[in-house]
Amino acid sequence: MSGQVGAVPTEARGRAGAAPRRQAGERGRLEELDALRGLAALGVVLFHYTTFYQGQHGHLQPLGFGFPAGNYGVHLFFLISGFVIFMTLDRARSAGDFMVSRFSRLFPAYWTALGLTALVVYAIGMPAQRPGLATLAANTTMLQEILGFEDVDGSYWTLQVELFFYAQMLFWFALRQLHRMPWIIAGWLLLTLAYALSLRQGWHFSYTSRVLLNLLYIPFFALGILFYRLHASRGSRAVNIALILASLATIGLAYEPVHFAVGLVCTVVFALFLGGGLHWLRHRLFLFLGGISYSLYLLHQAIGFAMIHRLERQGVHSLAAIALALGAALCLATLLNRWVERPAMRAIRQRWQARGHGRAGTEEQARADGGATAAAAGLAQGDMMREPHRTRFIELIRRGAAARDIHDSDGAGDYDRGFDGKVSDRFLERELTRVGMHARSLCAPLVARVGRAPRILDIGCGTGGTTVALAMSALAADEVVGIDASREAIAAAAERALGHDLDPARVRFLHVEAGEPLPFPDGHFDLVTCVSVLEFIGSADARRAFIAEMLRVTRRGGHVYLATPSPLRLREHHSRRLLGDWRRHRGYPWSSTASSLRRMFDGCRIESLSADRLRRHPRLRRVGWAAPVLSWALPWQRILARKD
Repeated sequence: MSGQVGAVPTEARGRAGAAPRRQAGERGRLEELDALRGLAALGVVLFHYTTFYQGQHGHLQPLGFGFPAGNYGVHLFFLISGFVIFMTLDRARSAGDFMVSRFSRLFPAYWTALGLTALVVYAIGMPAQRPGLATLAANTTMLQEILGFEDVDGSYWTLQVELFFYAQMLFWFALRQLHRMPWIIAGWLLLTLAYALSLRQGWHFSYTSRVLLNLLYIPFFALGILFYRLHASRGSRAVNIALILASLATIGLAYEPVHFAVGLVCTVVFALFLGGGLHWLRHRLFLFLGGISYSLYLLHQAIGFAMIHRLERQGVHSLAAIALALGAALCLATLLNRWVERPAMRAIRQRWQARGHGRAGTEEQARADGGATAAAAGLAQGDMMREPHRTRFIELIRRGAAARDIHDSDGAGDYDRGFDGKVSDRFLERELTRVGMHARSLCAPLVARVGRAPRILDIGCGTGGTTVALAMSALAADEVVGIDASREAIAAAAERALGHDLDPARVRFLHVEAGEPLPFPDGHFDLVTCVSVLEFIGSADARRAFIAEMLRVTRRGGHVYLATPSPLRLREHHSRRLLGDWRRHRGYPWSSTASSLRRMFDGCRIESLSADRLRRHPRLRRVGWAAPVLSWALPWQRILARKD
């Protein structure tokens, strides 16, 4: 019996969020960022304990040196924040995920550090260090400066800057405008230049607007965002590089010359980071500093100054006092990180997930959990292929590996015009992020219903997003095969699998022409999946033969998963033709009705996953009886058939 194999149309699978897990190459890159953050924090500490303390209070014994460059470690922090925050929002499912992620990361450690700092400065600190109760209360918000209060610890000023940057990014995320980031950055740079011009001309510029828009530091955040876009192949490479140069030019025009030098150095550092030139930062010492960097930043200044002042007046040499203060800050930061920062972050995010919300994870969560944790389908976030396979995959996509739709060989119409040689950035982004979408929408329900599936076949695998998600899921397959009628798509799928460290002996891809019988023995597979293929088979008879062929290679007791668009819509899903599912035309896709699908699977036990999804929806539980009817209005038909 013969069936027809169709390539998976790229437009059929929507934009994914994050992907299953961070791979070794990506994890190493993020470790380099952590190490940079740790070195920046250490630089700030050394600046405060030497140069800044000398200027503010004066060491009793001359040091003969200082570390003024450490003052600019905060600018490197801002670049790292731009990179990480945009990455977090790029992978977030909702604004709630992002807010929980940021709250759990920042506030528990901050409140603990604030209380500890207040205790120390009241006990041994200088009189000028001791805050009033109103100041202490205002500091709990992190917004003390705009509220008109001083910082309990002088380093806290950057936290308000970070919060307002988060608020801006959350605003654009909520409006779904992150894909317009180049235009937003261009607006930031113009406002920064306008602010600088107003200062030079003596014009009034709103203080509140300056603070809320972060005009003193937004070009540094913009640099971080742009480097992430380069790293993740978001948008035009030429546009991103042009905006990096524009950001540097804005820094040079709007700020003092030293800030241009700082921006240039930070740009070089991030260019080395993207080019893989900072792998030496993965040393255990640098990673340790990166892990405690936030706690170290929170605790070092006020407590360190109090210790240095007290020790020097008890006869301890200034160098020894600095060394003791540095050691105490490192010890306290380590304890705060291990006992408060990481446990609180983990507990808050787990509670958020337990309430039925999406994963609020970021790179800190993955590290705090000791790596990427398993979701319901055994997958976590982060669709990052390791190099050089990621670069090769992108090249194949740009050459059209994902742009072919398969129709009847003699019935192609205007819809099937072939690949025109152009791949949009959004198209490429969808291809890079497919694994995560299928991990959530396909693998999670299959794991819940099928359990373990030792042998899996993915028909119409395209560039392998579905196949890789299945191979990495808790289905725990020993053999996963993806087949497609496009040789270019098969080549891209193989690169994707290698980029996710999947063994080619376990996960393989085969080219099978449309209409050819499936090259497998009867009853070979425990699970057969087919996503967005059936609608491209041009006749009802061919569709019945195709389903029969899928059932032939499925063992008794095995399952077949089928996803195809619903015909109950005004416009056909792929071609966007008005009434295209009913006004059929050769060469154009059209969707089968639910009743015809059931007849094709005659003799199988069929479950509608679309209806089940509605039954489980918290807002529809009271009308669960109507789920089968309501499911007709959903854009996709998802069924799971058990072969008896």
